[in-house]
Amino acid sequence: MNSGKRATRLRATNSAIASGCPPRKLPATRVRSNIPILLTRLEVWSMRRQDAPPWVAGGAMPSDETHLLLVHGAFHAGWCWDRLLPHLTERGIEASVVDLPFTSQADDWRTVEEAIDRLAQAGRRVVVVGHSHGGSVISGAGYRADHLVYLTALMTAPDDEFDLGGAPGMSAIVVDGDTAGIDPSQAAAAFYHRCDPADGEWATGRLRPMPIATLRADGEPEPAWRTVASTYIV
Repeated sequence: MNSGKRATRLRATNSAIASGCPPRKLPATRVRSNIPILLTRLEVWSMRRQDAPPWVAGGAMPSDETHLLLVHGAFHAGWCWDRLLPHLTERGIEASVVDLPFTSQADDWRTVEEAIDRLAQAGRRVVVVGHSHGGSVISGAGYRADHLVYLTALMTAPDDEFDLGGAPGMSAIVVDGDTAGIDPSQAAAAFYHRCDPADGEWATGRLRPMPIATLRADGEPEPAWRTVASTYIV
């Protein structure tokens, strides 16, 4: 999706913090029941886009050279893909995750860039998947990827903005000085409302706070999706 849809420029305000982690996201704890839907949507996109990844077209699996690099959203870490990875392995899809450091936006970009470079140097065709806030990260870090996949994610672009301050679940975000986090008592309703309660509890216990600065887009370059073939999955 290199044209048409433009995305967000995040502001460092309490309401825009929510933009980093929309409440009706598709967390990994829901992926066990949604993986068939996800694969179906990839197949639909392959019929619409000639530049879709070759492992999507016709339901074919990726070649040995294709690698999915999975990038999580705000307040989460690489663990949020734990429910998805076994399904990918069963389908012969090679994948790995990154843990964004949440120390600065530049550090998050660098973490993804370095992972892309390592995989490319190993001869892999790198398809980077970003979810929620992870979409804004891959927009700033995915220039050397072979394909970008935005999984219900933000597609950032300079000077674009929106405000999710009034969206359901935003009250779960707690701001303490320069740091934002999730109120554990509201996490299940905000993120995991379609999960098994045990899964929601498991995920809630692993959420982490993050500096507000990591959600800012000051000095954001032209997004990678304008030059790298991209797919958006709702």
